[in-house]
Amino acid sequence: MTELAAGTDTQRNAPVNNPGEGTSPTPGYGATVAKASDDQIRSMSRQANRTQREEIMKAQRFLQEWYGMQHQPQLTADGQRMIAILESAPAGTQFNQVFLRTFSNHHLSALAPSLHCQVKSDIAHDPLHRYCENIVVAQKNGINDMREMLCKKYGDCGFVPATGDKRKDQDF
Repeated sequence: MTELAAGTDTQRNAPVNNPGEGTSPTPGYGATVAKASDDQIRSMSRQANRTQREEIMKAQRFLQEWYGMQHQPQLTADGQRMIAILESAPAGTQFNQVFLRTFSNHHLSALAPSLHCQVKSDIAHDPLHRYCENIVVAQKNGINDMREMLCKKYGDCGFVPATGDKRKDQDF
C-alpha cells in the first residue's frame, strides 16, 4: 500500500526529506510510480514503509530469540483486496482519499492482535508487552492523523475506519 502511494526506488540517492523519493520495493516486486499527489501522504507512506519493515524484523527476531520460532508474514486476503482497491484508484487526488481510508482500515486491523498481545502476554514478559503497546499507540496515532488529513484536505470529516464513510459510491 505504501509503495503505491510513495512509489519505489531501486537505489536511494535523494535526501530522506525529498518529496520525490520513493521507498524500497517489496522483494520480488518491481518498482512502481507514486500514485499519491500529496507530499504529506507520500512522506507518511515512506515513513510507514520503513517502520513496518523494522517492526516485522523485530517481531521475527523476538520469535527466534524468545521462542525458537521462525515466521514469514504473508499477505492476507484482506490485504490483497486493499491493494487491489489502491491499484484501481486513479493517481492524484482520488488516490489520496482512497489511500487515507484504506490505510486507516489497515491500521485498525493491526489493533486487535496488538491489544490481544497486551492482555494475553505473560505479565513478567515486559519487552513483549511494551512492543505490543507501542504498536497500539502508533496505529491509533496513524489512524487519527489520516482522519485529520481527510477532513482538513478533502472535507471528508465523517470517515470512520472499518465501517467506511457511509457513501454508496466508495468501497472505503
